[in-house]
Amino acid sequence: MNERIRELAEQAGAEQVATDPNGEFVKYITPEMQKFAELIVRECMKLNHEHFNDEDPYSIDSLYRYHFGFKE
Repeated sequence: MNERIRELAEQAGAEQVATDPNGEFVKYITPEMQKFAELIVRECMKLNHEHFNDEDPYSIDSLYRYHFGFKE
């Protein structure tokens, strides 16, 4: 998971707590919450592309991809 998405999920209180096989408490983000965050970012990218169809490699769309670690 991208570190920035993890930080935002932590700020939102979306972390879950469980115990690992050694009995230690661990925090994790559910796959559903990670997907939810990615869908929001992709929706922002889509809106940007629809309204500012910019092929500049330094566009906001490219900035989102880099910042949130999306490969496509």
